[in-house]
Amino acid sequence: MIAPSQLTDAENLDHVRDMVEKSIESNVWGTVYVTNSFLPLIEKGRGRKIVHITTGLADAEFVLKAGIAGMVPYSASKAMMNAIVAKYGVELQPKGIQVVAMSPGWVDTSPMPQEALEWMAALFRKVDPSVTGRIEVGESVRDQLKTIERLGWEVQGRVISQHGDRNWF
Repeated sequence: MIAPSQLTDAENLDHVRDMVEKSIESNVWGTVYVTNSFLPLIEKGRGRKIVHITTGLADAEFVLKAGIAGMVPYSASKAMMNAIVAKYGVELQPKGIQVVAMSPGWVDTSPMPQEALEWMAALFRKVDPSVTGRIEVGESVRDQLKTIERLGWEVQGRVISQHGDRNWF
């Protein structure tokens, strides 16, 4: 199974553009609207942390090493969101508000054909040979909560994994 890049399919570029625009509406503008809507409450709160959910698929180094050409709308909009998170990180740090984009890992959240799982695992093993499959939702949530609890300023505005680093698995 080889998933082609959606960028080289000239007959479907209008469809890809539409999908990118929908992803931008959700992942970029959604980030801005949600952050701005809750900011007055966050400024008054004790936790003062904002965590947006991202993906390793928006990390150029990861994409290049794994050889993942597909999922263009999702990956591109999340990469844009990551840039927005960095901007919030700069703007909100003087107010004592921590902001990060966090990938939950490769989580078992929906059914996927076995062939697709094996194909993705093979790509992911190019980056991390120990990858065997998706992690359980509970494991991801536990890791994310631990990481959020111990967030430090060294990751302000950055993209991190559920482990607090750039290990996407």
